[in-house]
Amino acid sequence: FGVDDIRSELIKRFALLTDDKSVETDLIPYVIKAGAYSSSGNLGWFKNRIENGDTPAEMKKYLYQGLGWFQDRETTAAILDYIMASIEPQNRIQVIREITSNSEFDPILWNWFSNRFSDISGMHVYFRSVFLAEIIPFCIPEREEDLDVLLDEYIASDSDAPLGVLAMAREKRRIFAALKDRRE
Repeated sequence: FGVDDIRSELIKRFALLTDDKSVETDLIPYVIKAGAYSSSGNLGWFKNRIENGDTPAEMKKYLYQGLGWFQDRETTAAILDYIMASIEPQNRIQVIREITSNSEFDPILWNWFSNRFSDISGMHVYFRSVFLAEIIPFCIPEREEDLDVLLDEYIASDSDAPLGVLAMAREKRRIFAALKDRRE
């Protein structure tokens, strides 16, 4: 089996899953990610399963993670808006972690983050901290000054700003930028 063969097999199993057929339990996380990766047209199925009250919690966890595997920017932008409007904060974290693992989305992630910053900063301190820790390191270099201004204003205006998380995320950002410069 090569990579293409594995992907093809997982996509076949995703088709079974969308038809409510049985798929091996240990393959479900991979099948779901392959379904997301293969087509943005599958987003409706993901949303329906997430919003269905009968979907087991373990399956929803895999669906949230799968939302981060769609491959086009337009769909990912729609997913980011969807999670803020329709998903509980503890589950948003899973989606954000998957999306930030794909550097292709860093430009749209920054725009979304800066536009939604007031929503994020209004979240419970734990969820806010995780969002900040996950997103700040991936700010695109062209917007680093904007990020500094945004965060400095946030720190000045919010007595509950998670200063340790912000310092750690900024340092992680500097390390990632230095590593990227070395590779180029």
